Amino acid sequence: MRALHERVDLLLHQYLSPEVARTLIEDPARAALGGMEVDVTVLFADLRGYTAFAERRSPAEVVAMLNAAFGVSVPIVLEEGGTVVQFMGDAVMAVFNAPSPQPDHARRAARSALAMQRAVLSLPDPAGRPKFRIGINSGPALVGNIGAADIRNFSANPVPRPLLTLGHDAHIRSIASRLDGRRARARRKVRAPWRHGAG
Repeated sequence: MRALHERVDLLLHQYLSPEVARTLIEDPARAALGGMEVDVTVLFADLRGYTAFAERRSPAEVVAMLNAAFGVSVPIVLEEGGTVVQFMGDAVMAVFNAPSPQPDHARRAARSALAMQRAVLSLPDPAGRPKFRIGINSGPALVGNIGAADIRNFSANPVPRPLLTLGHDAHIRSIASRLDGRRARARRKVRAPWRHGAG
C-alpha cells in the first residue's frame, strides 16, 4: 500500500506543477471548480521557427526538440516559484503569485524569461533550434480550477475590466502574443532605414 501511495504521489507531482500538487494534498477542498480573484503575472512562451523546423523533421525529432526546450525551461520557472499551467504544442504558460502569494511575482517572471532564453541557447545545435519568444503580463485574474466535474485544470483567466482595450473576452496570453507581434514590427521599422542606407 505504501508503494502505491508513493507511486501516486510521484505521478501527481509529474502531471501537476509541484505547488499545485502540494496545495491540493494539504487542502483537497481547493480542487473544487471555481476560484478567486488574484493579481498575477503570466508568462507565455512559444518557439519562434517551430513550424518550419517541424516541417523538415520527423515527428520523433520534433518531440525530442520540444522535450529538450521544455526540459531546461520548466526547472527555471519552478525555481522562481512559478506554476506551469499548461503546454500547448510548442508553447508553455506559467503563472506567478498563484496558488501561493509572491509579492515580487513580476520580477520572478522576468528573471524566468531571461533565463529560459539563455537555457535554450545552451542546448546542442543552437543555430538550427527554434528559440523562445516570451511575453509577460501582470493583472487581475480568476485563479482556480476550470473544466468539468470529471476533468478540470488549474488555470488563471483574466478578470475583465472596463478600461481594457482588448475586450472583455481577451486572455492574458493574447496580450503577450500581441506584444510579441509589436516587437517584431518595431524591429522591422528600425532595421529598414539601415538597409536602405546601405543599398
